[in-house]
Amino acid sequence: MKHSTPWKGMIRKEAQDHKLLEMSALLEDYLEHHLDVITDSDWFRDLVEEKVQKLLVGEEQKRGINCD
Repeated sequence: MKHSTPWKGMIRKEAQDHKLLEMSALLEDYLEHHLDVITDSDWFRDLVEEKVQKLLVGEEQKRGINCD
């Protein structure tokens, strides 16, 4: 299999660049997939909602709005 790589016959620098581009594309796809899985989940939505509410309450308290 080692001889069937797409960078066979390239100089070393070109082969390294090609490998890096290929790996970076694979890593990008992997990360995008896992971020989509995380951000599409219910627990993430609930977590974001909770954090936003805390920030809004904190901001209201700073400004003296709705302080009981």
